[in-house]
Amino acid sequence: MVAALKRRGFQVIPSDITGGRDFLQWQPRRFDCIATNPPYSLKNEFFERAYALGKPFAFLVPITSLESARRQRLFSRYGIELILFDRRINFETPDGRGSGSWFATAWFTHGLRIGRQLHFVSLAGASRNVA
Repeated sequence: MVAALKRRGFQVIPSDITGGRDFLQWQPRRFDCIATNPPYSLKNEFFERAYALGKPFAFLVPITSLESARRQRLFSRYGIELILFDRRINFETPDGRGSGSWFATAWFTHGLRIGRQLHFVSLAGASRNVA
């Protein structure tokens, strides 16, 4: 995701829980928004941290992320908008190969003002892999 955003001209400050810049602990001095595909085992912690930072965010997570009572309390309190795809997407792995996804994902966003709480997007004609 970092490489794809940089190719499109965005300034990116990467963080990784194993690379010394743990999103759950570390914070850059200045940043405008958060975009990530967080570790699914840490979804609760990532959502809580993002809301606490008070910046707009977009998390690419499984649609089943709506199912947790803990996350539902966060979404009810702060709000959430979803960008839903018309099919399952494949993820690009670090070695550059795509991998088939066996679950549906969506962008869970907050503060981006996308205009409605549910936004449906067609991937027709788009690359089959997401960086």
